[in-house]
Amino acid sequence: MQRGRRRPSPASWVDAPDPVLAHVMAELNWYARSRDRSRRSYRAVEIGVLITTSATVVAGALSAPAVVTALIAAGSLLLTGLRQVFGSGERWTSTAVAWLELRQAVVRYRLLPEAERDAAAKEALLSRMEEIGLAEVRSWAEFRRGEGSAEASAG
Repeated sequence: MQRGRRRPSPASWVDAPDPVLAHVMAELNWYARSRDRSRRSYRAVEIGVLITTSATVVAGALSAPAVVTALIAAGSLLLTGLRQVFGSGERWTSTAVAWLELRQAVVRYRLLPEAERDAAAKEALLSRMEEIGLAEVRSWAEFRRGEGSAEASAG
C-alpha cells in the first residue's frame, strides 16, 4: 500500500443519516483520489521514459559528449526504476477496478427504495465494500511480491 494512505475518520460518517452509505462513499472517494494520483504518476513516468530514451539516441547521433549521453541514459534508468518500485500503472489499474466495483455497489444500494434500505441491505453493502478492499489489497500485495510482473511477462 502507498505511504500516507489516509482513510476518512469515523467522525466524518458516523453521525450521518445513513452511516454505512457515508462510510462507503468516503471509501469510494479515497479510491477515486488514489486512482487519479496513480494515473498521473504513471503517465508522468512513462512520458519521462520516452523523452529520456529518445534524447539518449539523439545525443548519441549528434556525437554529444559522453557525459551528456550518460546522464540522459541515467535519467531513463532512474525512471524505469521508479516504474518498478512504485508500480503506478498497476496501482492505477487496481484502484480503478476497485472504484468501479464499489461504485456499482453504491448505485445498486441507492436504487433501493428508502424502505428497503434495511439492516440486511446495509450489511450487504458493507460486506461488498470489505470484499472489494480485501481484493484490492491482495492484488497490490501480489504485485509487490512479484507475482503481478510474472503474469504480465507471461501474457
